[in-house]
Amino acid sequence: MHRIATAGRCRASRGPYNRGVSRPGTIAVMPFESHLNDALLFALVALALVLIALAVRSPARQAMLAMLIVTAAGVLGLWSYERFGALIRSATGSLLAREAGLAVVTFGVLQIFILFLFQTLLAHRRIPRILNDFVFALSLIGYAIYRLNAVGVNLASLITTSALVTGALAFSAQETLGNLWGGIALQLEKTCRIGDWVRIDSITGQVVGIRWRYMAIATILNETIVIPNSMVMKNRITVVARRGDEPYRRVDTPATPEQKAALGALSESDITATELAGDPITGILTKAPGNGAPIGGLKVTTATGWFAARPSGTEDVYKVYAESFKGPEHLARIQEEARDVVAAALNG
Repeated sequence: MHRIATAGRCRASRGPYNRGVSRPGTIAVMPFESHLNDALLFALVALALVLIALAVRSPARQAMLAMLIVTAAGVLGLWSYERFGALIRSATGSLLAREAGLAVVTFGVLQIFILFLFQTLLAHRRIPRILNDFVFALSLIGYAIYRLNAVGVNLASLITTSALVTGALAFSAQETLGNLWGGIALQLEKTCRIGDWVRIDSITGQVVGIRWRYMAIATILNETIVIPNSMVMKNRITVVARRGDEPYRRVDTPATPEQKAALGALSESDITATELAGDPITGILTKAPGNGAPIGGLKVTTATGWFAARPSGTEDVYKVYAESFKGPEHLARIQEEARDVVAAALNG
């Protein structure tokens, strides 16, 4: 009887210290602590933030709802792990299953917290979106370091042994890092914002996106040009007009189907004009500079303005886009003479 009791105490005493440890002769591995209660607490806080965002009609409410679904999926995964984790026969598999559930919950909760902070509480400050992404990335890195330390990974040894690899990666990623910091600087300094009209070298258009790696500019020729942020920072940027201003004007001119077809097929040699609004013409463009493809119209530039004419795809008109660097009167003159330039080319 004494030996049986002693053996029972030994078996009982091994339990708390052998969670997740597989020993020879054992069949199942005891699951690790699931942290389900902690996950539920954070999920409830996230739910409260989403409800507040819905009540105040935050612009980020749809994204927050999507992240709430992700959080719920992570909580469900942790609940499943707590119920059925004992069926996992491998200690490593059990650990990975738990960490996967925690990572999903963390991803969703962090997104909700950051969206609520930057796009609900501080929405009136118009904080650049790239800053949201940057804070989120730093938060994920911090979480990864915390969890690695929690599961017993020797971070000091890991960093020491991977120093050479880290240096090689940093060297190879220097251009990517330049684009990253360029994008952050552009938005924090508010050099230009989404919706502004800018000119970078010979490219003029509206900024439609500033991301981690690039700035996207939509031109009046229905092209979207992607410029790496590092190149944007190295070149001169001219802000033609801020969002909401009128940087250029468009007028429609009646045209027959035959005239529209002829306008779309013009070549540079068809343009006989040498001046536009009192200034010498410095450029005539009927093909894309990059690949030589027809742009389906005409663009004429001077040192103080430009115009572009393209046939409409749905109406019997052609559209004239024009911009002046001098003022409204000069712009009106460019528009008037643009019609004459196009008419002479079509009739010639």
